[in-house]
Amino acid sequence: MSDQPVRPLNIACIGECMGELLSEGEDYQLGFAGDTFNTATYLSRLLSPRGHTVAFVTVIGADPISAKMRNRFEAEGLHTDLVFNTPGRTVGLYLIDNDEKGERHFTYWRDSSAARTLMDADREDVLRDRFTDFDLIYLSGISLAILPDDARARLIQLLADLGRLIAFDPNYRAALWPSADMCQRICAKIAPHCRYILSGLEDEQSIWSHDSASAAAHAWRQRGAKEVVIKCGPDAAHILSDQGTEEIIPTPIPHPVDTTSAGDAFNAAYLAARLTGEEIRSACQAGHALSAKVIMHRGAIL
Repeated sequence: MSDQPVRPLNIACIGECMGELLSEGEDYQLGFAGDTFNTATYLSRLLSPRGHTVAFVTVIGADPISAKMRNRFEAEGLHTDLVFNTPGRTVGLYLIDNDEKGERHFTYWRDSSAARTLMDADREDVLRDRFTDFDLIYLSGISLAILPDDARARLIQLLADLGRLIAFDPNYRAALWPSADMCQRICAKIAPHCRYILSGLEDEQSIWSHDSASAAAHAWRQRGAKEVVIKCGPDAAHILSDQGTEEIIPTPIPHPVDTTSAGDAFNAAYLAARLTGEEIRSACQAGHALSAKVIMHRGAIL
């Protein structure tokens, strides 16, 4: 089954964009990145030329770096009607260093991030009204983890009430959750409302202690998700849906430069393909192909 629309797609990606400091010798270069922003950017690059629209949903500050961030959203073709401002707050910041295998090491400063205020004031009513315009709503575990408990519960309930297609990547960051058990409970709440789960085996091992991609995929199906993708880095991705099981092996990349955003890019290419009528195997191949390009480039965004 594909989810090919009969009209142009409208996609919303909910989350946090941060300032990204990428090491350049003894210095650092400033860019902008964040898991759902990365996916939104790649979705926009893939779909906007074909007449579809991608919106980013977040909160930024009213300071100069926030203004630059909004400009970046617009430069990527993202709709910014649902990019709110919270005076007195700013955007989060993180620093990346990479080891010789391209693996990332992060340092974060995000306590004052404006994105944590997404469900404050009257924004919930605005989101409830505007989200009816979208065919697919995409979010991640980070999108939920940064919110206060009550705001997180209200966002999940809002999404459940809407009945729209939802895509979710658990994207586990232990530092953002009080415990893995809390993350488990939140994932279990959102799973029944998800058309697509786009997880990674490392996250599944960290959250649930699953020992295989197959076990992880079956567990998500038991929670109510419809189409489950378990990304396994250089190994075969495992996909479970009503059509059965698929395992698709990526092309080997001997010397990756930087694995930042590889999963985010996969998610974008996979969803773009599925939502425009491609079957699971070709969608997964598209995801692997984009990830392969991204990991040969430093930083989250090509």
